[in-house]
Amino acid sequence: MNFVRFCEQHGAEHVTADLAVAWATQTGRGSREEVYLARRLDTVRIFARHVQALDPATEIPPEDVLSRRYRRIPP
Repeated sequence: MNFVRFCEQHGAEHVTADLAVAWATQTGRGSREEVYLARRLDTVRIFARHVQALDPATEIPPEDVLSRRYRRIPP
């Protein structure tokens, strides 16, 4: 719902990749971790795939944007 609100605030008529990346990298929680940002963008990708069935102008953000590398903390 936050992403939808973000789109409405920006007057977007369609979901775009640029808008999705802007939302994913803007966090209120203060977390700048790459994994967290990538997960936010993954959420938009899933949403965009569904919306694209209703609105062909919807862009699905590319998979190579925002690295999903998980960095395991050594034991």
